[in-house]
Amino acid sequence: MDGSKPRFTAVFMVFVMAGMFLMVPVSAAENSAGRASEETVRDGRVIGVLTVPDQTYERTWTHRQGEWSSLAVDCGQCTVSLELDGVENDVTSTLNLQATTDGTARLSIVSPVQEFVSYSLIETIDEQQPTVRPSPGESMEAAASWMCDQINPCIDLSKGLDSIPSTEFSAGEFLLGVLDQGQAEYISVPVDAGTTVELQLLHATSDLLVEVYMQTNLETLLTQNLVQSGPLQVNQQPESLYWNAEEEGRMMLKISSDTPNTAYSLKKTLHTSSQ
Repeated sequence: MDGSKPRFTAVFMVFVMAGMFLMVPVSAAENSAGRASEETVRDGRVIGVLTVPDQTYERTWTHRQGEWSSLAVDCGQCTVSLELDGVENDVTSTLNLQATTDGTARLSIVSPVQEFVSYSLIETIDEQQPTVRPSPGESMEAAASWMCDQINPCIDLSKGLDSIPSTEFSAGEFLLGVLDQGQAEYISVPVDAGTTVELQLLHATSDLLVEVYMQTNLETLLTQNLVQSGPLQVNQQPESLYWNAEEEGRMMLKISSDTPNTAYSLKKTLHTSSQ
């Protein structure tokens, strides 16, 4: 019995190694073809994909009639298309499209070589922002606000003082819009005394200007503006800007561009005085 034990162990190890050898190629093939293994995610948002030569990477989402999709892309040899309403549109840098029917949109990326394709995608923008600034005291629906009342859930001090989002571009943590026909639009942000409003531009297909009015019983145009002179480089992260409210009221954001149909995404965070 003692003499047979080493032989049994050796045979067992042969089967184990053979099994591992057979599993590795299958796992590698699944990873190389699977979408999740190729994507790069930052702060909860996909910012790019490492292509497998001549294999198409795809991403799909549903949309409703009238909603916009916006894409910015940067790569070397890749071919990128955005399908909307059943029509494929080639994308070389930026593209904004508005759906004419309900349906499914599709992003496709393929390259003859392995390369990292950086992209910034806003899947859906429901563009309904007012284009006329209300006077102080005039009612206006407020934008959804991401409240940061404690440091730990929304700030990583090792990365700085900026809040860190955790989702794809969505209305919960971002302001999304398209400046249809080049008209400026307005967004209301109610604030209490001591509240600080943080804005960071994370997607812009052309030039953009954000001006901030403080409205109480009166209206004051604040001196600091957010200015982007041209399209934002794909996945660039400019510094956040901050506006502090000295009294209760609302900050009225005026967002404008010299270029028609500019799409944008602004991270908007309210920091309370209790932080």
